[in-house]
Amino acid sequence: MNKIRTMFFGSGEFAVPILEGLLSMESVNLVAVVTQMDKPAGRNQDLKPVPVKEILNKKYPDLKVYTPVKYRVEQEAILENEKPEIIVVADYGQILPELTINYPKFKCLNVHGSILPDLRGAVPIPIAILKGYKKTGVSIPIMTVGLDDGPVLAMTEVEIDDTDTTESLKIKLAKAGAELLERTLPQWINGKLVPLEQNEKKATIADKTLIEKSKAQITKDTTAETADRMVRAFYPWPVAWCEIEMNGKAQRLKIFKAKISENITNSDIGKIYRDGKRLILNLNNGSIELLNLQLEGKKRAGNNDYLYLSEAKLIS
Repeated sequence: MNKIRTMFFGSGEFAVPILEGLLSMESVNLVAVVTQMDKPAGRNQDLKPVPVKEILNKKYPDLKVYTPVKYRVEQEAILENEKPEIIVVADYGQILPELTINYPKFKCLNVHGSILPDLRGAVPIPIAILKGYKKTGVSIPIMTVGLDDGPVLAMTEVEIDDTDTTESLKIKLAKAGAELLERTLPQWINGKLVPLEQNEKKATIADKTLIEKSKAQITKDTTAETADRMVRAFYPWPVAWCEIEMNGKAQRLKIFKAKISENITNSDIGKIYRDGKRLILNLNNGSIELLNLQLEGKKRAGNNDYLYLSEAKLIS
């Protein structure tokens, strides 16, 4: 059996299991990977390879890797060098030009973290948590010049647990995506799959402007249920936060982990209080238990190190 010449475009953590799944497939000859350039990270903003580049450096150093400054400029040379028959894309972080999309015989397939046509766009995972979905999934559409609007080859559903964060749900979806691709790609190559057009009337967009630091603020108007979703959706980035007043001083408090509390009171909305060794933030229509925090200028720690915050209040 002739292996199919395959290229992979991916950068982030979601892409890593997809890449490793491709490398394990007997029908695939992975000729090259295109990923993003090293990016500044950490307090010192030192350059660090993106997750795909990092795993390639550690485990697959002989695999050809392209990290173009501007892929659009270099695409013709890259495609002519590698002559891919199919391209697989996952969490690449850039829009592919039409020339690349139309180049392979067996098209470009995208491993996308939602059940399309719902949550098209770059941030479907945190948006699913923010919206309170109980399940989401992975779709494999054929790429077009539009935004995740191509005909779909396969889908699989994944449950969202009450404790899932963007980080944990991304891991689950990436694993499901790798398994789905392993089943789907050979069937597609062998002509056993018929792409299903998406229903445009049911299309929604995962708006990345909702995943910004300014949108991660918990206020007195935030319900406990919404605050719980925010803490989970905004972890590990940009991290939910609130502005508190303590001893007459305004400070920002980051909330890395929390959960809905059974403590229910409609008084003193916005107040943080202590219940034994628990730290409770009273909110509109309920309260949340604060489990892992970081006060401005302090280290991130569990609630036991922040019990002194009792009697602090939200400013807004």
